[in-house]
Amino acid sequence: VLEQIVRHIGSADTDLLQQAVWAAGYIASDGAPLRDGLVNAGALPLVAAVVDDGTRGIAVTRTACWALSSLCRGKPPVAIDAIKPVIPTLVRTLRQFGHAVDGDEVGALIDTLLACSNLCEQKEGIELIVTCG
Repeated sequence: VLEQIVRHIGSADTDLLQQAVWAAGYIASDGAPLRDGLVNAGALPLVAAVVDDGTRGIAVTRTACWALSSLCRGKPPVAIDAIKPVIPTLVRTLRQFGHAVDGDEVGALIDTLLACSNLCEQKEGIELIVTCG
């Protein structure tokens, strides 16, 4: 089932894509085994690509930022090698929404900050964010 959800994160249909991203975020928040299953199925780079895309609307971007925060959360932490490719996306998103004042842009910023906070529980995560940002 996890592989099917991940496959739909790459959908050309925006509604299906957003629902798949939302499902991945909720499933990842259920605990490390399910989160790791999604990570191993390739969810992290696909969700990061949705954040980077920006053409599907701010609501989709915010959902993807929230899903990234869920995919970066938990004990034991996500393997640092799995996280490395999404650090530039997090840093770009912080810069993009750093001056947001309301609505979904603020939500995207908050969720991105939460993802960074989750990564900073590992020394390597702090170093990656500082080096990239």
